[in-house]
Amino acid sequence: MWNEKAFFGELSSHLEGDDGVALVRNLYGRLPSTGCVVTWGSGQLGTFNIRLSDRADPAMMSVTTKGNLILNFGSFRDTEERRQLQQKIAQLARQQLGLALPDGYENRYPSYSFGEWAHRSEMLIGALAALPR
Repeated sequence: MWNEKAFFGELSSHLEGDDGVALVRNLYGRLPSTGCVVTWGSGQLGTFNIRLSDRADPAMMSVTTKGNLILNFGSFRDTEERRQLQQKIAQLARQQLGLALPDGYENRYPSYSFGEWAHRSEMLIGALAALPR
């Protein structure tokens, strides 16, 4: 199981300079104020996972120790409520983060490099806060 110290230690070995680590640390630190819950991954690749609540819902997205942002669309297709949330996350990704979604994204877990998403991390924080609970 990953934790804050291990995650950011590994992240610093993958991102150049302190600014990138500080940006991810800022995102991580501000997530509770958005109403989101952070959980730690347990895989070989370190992740922190962003959930809408502390219910048993799957993580909406994950940030990896390589600085990638993963949108977990494939986890949100089993109920109508989750499919609606999936559509809201897709809209957030396209309109506020400027991310291109692959064909068939609804069943996939697209990953975006640090350079593709990090410059809009403040928009991500605001958009997460605005998601309905």
